[in-house]
Amino acid sequence: MMKLAIAFIISYLVGAIPFSLIIGIIFGGVDIRKIGSGNIGSTNLARAMGYRWGILAFLIDVAKGALPVLILPNTLGLSGSLGGVVCAVGAIIGHMVPVYLAFRGGKGVATALGAMVALTPIPAIICFTIFIIVVAFTRFVSLGSITATALLPPIFILYNHLSGKPTDIPIITLTLIIAIGVVISHKSNISRLLSGTERRIGEKAERGNSTK
Repeated sequence: MMKLAIAFIISYLVGAIPFSLIIGIIFGGVDIRKIGSGNIGSTNLARAMGYRWGILAFLIDVAKGALPVLILPNTLGLSGSLGGVVCAVGAIIGHMVPVYLAFRGGKGVATALGAMVALTPIPAIICFTIFIIVVAFTRFVSLGSITATALLPPIFILYNHLSGKPTDIPIITLTLIIAIGVVISHKSNISRLLSGTERRIGEKAERGNSTK
């Protein structure tokens, strides 16, 4: 239990580092908390500074989820999938409720993607492909995120079944946590999607217009 607690705490502290906010302040002189949606994630950074910076921040957020899962279980001598799942949960929670920013963070999608790629690559890649397709057709990042993560649990369960792998309760539980957590974190986006006011890709963020 002590090793699991250590893994969770380290993963949380790594996940809580607000790289999009840091990039915005250092390289753009902007505080993305005061621009657009006010969210500290890579999508809002992309709207504020352009998509090259947004993609960079997205990849770093993916790494925040993947690296703790790949490194800490082996380093701490944790066997089975539980250690990786604990690291994943820690990193995702860190991104969503970071201690460094008074527990006001991002939506956790990129960090969750990184964690799932490290734990079970094929279902994660399938869900990411779904995300890309939905965003390409609708230009709504939020809708792509919600759709892909909502489909994560059944896709993982089906993949495990078809590949003849044993049921992995810790990872199934993680997929459910991710799906529920991402939907909850997108409550305001869902409201804007329903009202027709959600921003699409390509629309610039407005300064001083935090709607989140």
